[in-house]
Amino acid sequence: MYPNRKRPGIPRALFPDRKNSLAILLTAALAVCLDRDLQAARGVSYAAFDLATITLIVLWSTSALIWFLGVLFFRQCSNRRRDLEALQANADELRESEKKYRSLFEAFMNHLPAAAWIKDKDMRFMFTNKAYKTYLEEGFDPLSKTVYEIWSPETAEKIEREDRLVLQTARPLEGVTTLNLSGGRAAYHAAIKFPIPGADGKINIGGVGIDITERIQAEQELERSREMYRDLVESIDEVIFSLDRRGVLTYVSPSFGKSFGSAASEVSGMNLLALIHPEDLENVRSELASVERGGAGAFECRFNTESGDTKWGAVHIKPLYQDGRFAGARGFIMEITGR
Repeated sequence: MYPNRKRPGIPRALFPDRKNSLAILLTAALAVCLDRDLQAARGVSYAAFDLATITLIVLWSTSALIWFLGVLFFRQCSNRRRDLEALQANADELRESEKKYRSLFEAFMNHLPAAAWIKDKDMRFMFTNKAYKTYLEEGFDPLSKTVYEIWSPETAEKIEREDRLVLQTARPLEGVTTLNLSGGRAAYHAAIKFPIPGADGKINIGGVGIDITERIQAEQELERSREMYRDLVESIDEVIFSLDRRGVLTYVSPSFGKSFGSAASEVSGMNLLALIHPEDLENVRSELASVERGGAGAFECRFNTESGDTKWGAVHIKPLYQDGRFAGARGFIMEITGR
């Protein structure tokens, strides 16, 4: 931690390494041998001298060994301390990294415009993000709860059935779920559910749901408008029709059968000219060509009926365009035979 700071302790000279220890022993032995010769010259007993020599060598050797072991122990303690400090620094760094990524994950999930959730194998909520909680009553905590404690029985049964299928197949599942909210409101979710293997080998369930309520409501409103238009068309006596660019009937209202004898389903897909009396074909072709050039047409002609009779009709028609090009025509026919 402090690379330029000297560690306190006993001076290095007092901690001989192995080379210094060997030098001390050799020096001591040489000193003893010289001293023995000197003592022998003075007449000292060799037996007493040898005992003193051995004692001195043992003392010096023991001291050197003790100091050497002390140095090893001191170094081992220093290395151990450095290792512990490194481990502590790594642990602190790991905790900071985990805290950073946990905070980033929570921010991501809470700013995600789609609802997200995780359930355990018992289908109890382990996690829900902020978008999911917007569908719940304020202050309600869904953690550890099942769908039966949150949604209506009908909705909960459908959700549970889908969750069980994800657990059984271990495969993602897509679908649209209707959530019955307070106040009689309904929300529609395009949800995808998927398995999440846990560390213990058990499978959890993850899910993401995108709110498509506005789209569903727009589709329902469009269908209501179509139904209203269909009822209106089918209730009037005039025949509503549409042609493609080749003059083929793409739609004929049911009143055609009442006015001209043939069912609408029978003439749909036929060319309009196939229904015209032969004496009026040239005039009708001219009128259709004028419509193709951009003009609105209004003319009268005779229609062949299934029974072989002829009926007069007043035709009003105008062109249809797609991407600036002629794509067909639309109009209505009023039966005027009795006029």
